[in-house]
Amino acid sequence: PRAAARTLAMVGVDADTLALLRSWVNDDDYLVRAEVVRSLRYCGRAGANLLVERLRGEADPFVRRVAAETLAHHKSRATGEALVDYLEQCKGAKDFAGERTAQLALQRMVGKRGPRTPAAWREAAASFGELPVDANPAPAAATPTTLR
Repeated sequence: PRAAARTLAMVGVDADTLALLRSWVNDDDYLVRAEVVRSLRYCGRAGANLLVERLRGEADPFVRRVAAETLAHHKSRATGEALVDYLEQCKGAKDFAGERTAQLALQRMVGKRGPRTPAAWREAAASFGELPVDANPAPAAATPTTLR
């Protein structure tokens, strides 16, 4: 499922593909879950919503960090706020790896380096717009081409 998740997401995601990815995100193997979460980078708003679910509900800290990293590619008010919530959760739990990941994801969203307080990040996230339904299409390299 790991390689399949990566390939399916890059080729293009429709409702059936997203349903398959959604089923794999609950796999017993944390590496499968992490790869599925990583593949959601190319899945637009539906992928972003599933990433927020995984960030909030995933038991494995590695998979949560992958979800946070991937959310950086889905800049919106809701995803920014989810990352700030994750940052605060990590600070409270003394999860330094998670805290660093959240800081880097938020930095990527705003296009600036340097950590900020959760309050400052929350203010920045409030200025983000909403994610369009068709955001983050599959990469151009995965798009079929016509031979000439």
